[in-house]
This record gives sequence, structure tokens and C-alpha cells, in this order.
Amino acid sequence: IGGEADGKDEIPYYTAKKGNFLVSLTESGELIARNSISITAPRIRGNLKIVYLVAEGKYVQAGDVVVKFDPTEALAKVEEEDAKLEISLSDKEKMLADHRSANAQMESQLKSAELSYELSKLNLEQMKFEAEVKQREAKLNHQKNELSYEQTKQEAASKKIIQNSELKKMDIEIKQKRNNLEDAKKDLDALTLTAPAEGLVVYSANWGNDGRKYAIGDTPWGGATIVTLPDLSSMQSLTTVNEVDVSKIKPGNKVIVKLDAFQDSTFYGKIGNVASLGKQKNNDANVKVF
Repeated sequence: IGGEADGKDEIPYYTAKKGNFLVSLTESGELIARNSISITAPRIRGNLKIVYLVAEGKYVQAGDVVVKFDPTEALAKVEEEDAKLEISLSDKEKMLADHRSANAQMESQLKSAELSYELSKLNLEQMKFEAEVKQREAKLNHQKNELSYEQTKQEAASKKIIQNSELKKMDIEIKQKRNNLEDAKKDLDALTLTAPAEGLVVYSANWGNDGRKYAIGDTPWGGATIVTLPDLSSMQSLTTVNEVDVSKIKPGNKVIVKLDAFQDSTFYGKIGNVASLGKQKNNDANVKVF
């Protein structure tokens, strides 16, 4: 406490005043877009391997190719499913030919049984004035032909039902194989990623490789973000603070941001969000940051 004394013997004093006590933290971080479009690896069967990446920092237009994956497995799958479909279509043609042949034979048998039945019927009528033994013989022959005719009709109807069932089963099999072929073609098409909108290309971190940015030859998992197209009109800074300091900050606190690329400029903002859970700093179990 310091002050000025009016007299020689007076004790120096100073009037205490209430004021703001500034607590500041200085941390480094990175500048990122508040909003960005993520371009992710497709979720398909098989392995993914990057064989093409558009240059980072390039400004692309909607529809431009940004990532390509190795199509070897997908092409082989398309050829395999196409061959399976061709075999099923060939089997169906053979089945239809067999059905036509069997139907022609059955129609012949049915016509023959019908003629035998009609002839025995006529013969029975002509035996009205013959001896009883001959009439009985003609009657038995007619019953036999009638039975044969009915059995042939039932066999023809049953064969039709069986053929329709076989055909439906084959059609279902063909439909499934068509779907498999379409899925294989979609997987092949999905190996080429295009930009959904215009933007600046930024490679994403490959967390399967110590956070290094994705590069040609990498094998990401399905759904991993490979490239982002940030909206540079609205930016934010992402940084971390030690767990001993996290209690000092909260959303809404004012911040001053300085950039290495623009050291003469100062930007003002506020804290938008503070994580509720900490994480290890650089895989160090003893240091936790937020």
C-alpha cells in the first residue's frame, strides 16, 4: 500500500477500490472453418485403398473428382455377379425349352387319351344290341379309357403347377442376382468421390496413422472423412487447455486471436464451446486437456 503524506508525522495511506482482476491464458491452436462439407470414404464390402487425391489447397467446383479408390476388387465383383446372372438367365432359357417339350408331349398324351375315351364311348353305344358279354367288355374298356383320360388331365394340370413354381423360383433367383449385380456396380461407382459443392480442398487427419493427413496409398475404413471443403467466410480457432486451467474458462469469455500468417493483425471473439470431457495430451496418460 502506498500513498502520499500531507505532514511529516502522518502515516501514508491509500484508499482501496474494487476493480476487475484479469486472469488470462495463452494457448496455441489451429484455425478451422465453422462450417465445412465432409467427403467420406464409402461404406462398401471389401478393402479401400486411395489411388488418387486432388491437390490440397486446390479450389474445386461441384462435381469435380477429389478422391479415387483402387477399383480392382470392385471390378472383379461386378464381373463375378454378371457371370452368375448370365448363368441363371441361361438356366431359365433351358428350363423354358424343357417346359415346352414336356408340354407338347403331355398335350399329345392328353389328346390320345381323349380320343381313346371318345372311341370307347362310341363303341359302347354300338354294343347295345350285341351279346351281354360283349357289352360288358365294351363297358369295362370304356371305363378304363375314361380313367386313363382323367389321370392324364390331372397329370397335365399338376405338371403346369410344378412348372409355374419352378419358373417363379427361377425368376426370384434372377431378381436376386440382378440386385447383387446392381449393388456391385454401385460399390464400384462409390469408389470415385466428387465434390458436392465448390470449395477449398483440405485433407483430413488419418487417425489410423498417428493423425498424419491422408495420402495416396492409405487404406481408410468406410465412413472416414478423407477431405473437407471448408466455408472460409466464417472461421473459428480450435485449441486445448490443461485440466488445471479449464475451470477458469467458460462459453462467452472474450478471447484475442493472433495468427502466425498475419502477425500484425488482431482478431477478437468469444469462447463458443468447452468440452465436458478431457482427453490425453499426445497420448500422455498423465496430462489431460480440454
